Amino acid sequence: MKKLFTLTLALVASISFAFAQYVSEGPVTLLKTQVNGFTINIPKADSKSATTAISEYLAENGLVKPKTEDKYTSYKAQKLASIGDGTYDIYFKAVQKGKKKDVSSDIIFVCSLGNLNTISSSNDNYAANNIKTLVSKFPSAVEKYMLKQKIEDLKKQIESSNKEKAKNDKEIKKLQDKMSKANEKHNDLNKQLQDATNTLKNYTID
Repeated sequence: MKKLFTLTLALVASISFAFAQYVSEGPVTLLKTQVNGFTINIPKADSKSATTAISEYLAENGLVKPKTEDKYTSYKAQKLASIGDGTYDIYFKAVQKGKKKDVSSDIIFVCSLGNLNTISSSNDNYAANNIKTLVSKFPSAVEKYMLKQKIEDLKKQIESSNKEKAKNDKEIKKLQDKMSKANEKHNDLNKQLQDATNTLKNYTID
């Protein structure tokens, strides 16, 4: 029992450490003002895909009528139960890093009680932990979105491939018809040649 308790504590500690490493908290710049924000890096995601995916995820969680401010997507005076019972101004933006195979995006998330009075672990630890939990779900939301996009892209490629296959099948059918007619003509000419050759062999002049 003691070993199980120790193992549980170690597991909780390792999860807490991983979680702390996963979502960072610290000063960010918003509307030319330094405020508290929460940042998470999403590997293999460009900023456009990340922004669209997170916007869709937040819409599913009740946030509406987003605007763009200082390159942030913003939601003003809205409820978000996953953070708390208050009314919040919420901002996020995706900052792309690297290109192609090395691409990733830092997601910067800011939650304010209004007038850029941002939530932090020091002024509201409960809400800050809820924000970290919310932000930690962004990679899965982006991965899901990108998978859906990949499926749609593959469907389009398959549709294009099917059209190309149908076109090729049509061309093959034409070639097969030409080949069949050529074989018939070839066989007929061979028959005519054989008949003429046999006639010549048996031809006599009286």
